[in-house]
Amino acid sequence: MLEIEERTARNNAISVTVAVDYGGQWDIAQAVLKYIKQQSAACSASMVPDLSVDDVMRDLRALLTTSDLPDPDLCIRSAGEQRLSNFLLWQFAYTELYFSNAYWPDFSRNDLEQALEHYASRVRNFGR
Repeated sequence: MLEIEERTARNNAISVTVAVDYGGQWDIAQAVLKYIKQQSAACSASMVPDLSVDDVMRDLRALLTTSDLPDPDLCIRSAGEQRLSNFLLWQFAYTELYFSNAYWPDFSRNDLEQALEHYASRVRNFGR
């Protein structure tokens, strides 16, 4: 990991995130707990804040452990797996998913090019 960080330190075209021992459900739950604590501190027990769903979503997004990272545009799932596996559940809302039968150690440049070609062919409408 250190070698890869050093070799790519000056790259700024894309972000690559490696999440080790990360759980999407845990991340959402810890953000909710932080949010509840913030809201409790901001108002008295008799006062209910006037919040919209958009307000809550924005505030929760800021409390996720990945809040300083962009949401992924593409997730490449290797080894023929076709599930999210509790990974970036919130952040994958508009992520394009690509499934490859290649196992990660054998995932080649050609496999990556196929994934990127597939991604380039997608029409992204972000829920519209």
